[in-house]
Amino acid sequence: MRRIQVKFAIDLVLWTLATPLAFLLRLEASVPAYWEGIAWMLAIGVPLKALALWWLGMPRRSWHRLGLYDLFTLGVVVGGVSLGLAIATAVLPSDVVVPRSAPLIEAMVAALLLSGARVAARVFYERKG
Repeated sequence: MRRIQVKFAIDLVLWTLATPLAFLLRLEASVPAYWEGIAWMLAIGVPLKALALWWLGMPRRSWHRLGLYDLFTLGVVVGGVSLGLAIATAVLPSDVVVPRSAPLIEAMVAALLLSGARVAARVFYERKG
């Protein structure tokens, strides 16, 4: 597998994990009551996230030369997708319950996970020499 595909897969997996983590942070113990909302957010979000990551070239960016501009760009990408996800979840059928704060929490968790992966890669390369 090429490095670009590996970085794309890592980004997509981490960003996808942010959705159930956001519900867990928001709802604590009552997450099972919201499985349908989680499934809808994943069904809408995963293709949207994959498209945004690939189209905006996030996997082609260097992780070991990470700078503030890269983190700013990552924040814009996560914020834009999360805004789209918030709008999409607002128009879901009324029997599907997604807390309004879930996309916002998901954006914060995703930004933390994605930037954390990049910072970890930079630290690894700096220590490696």
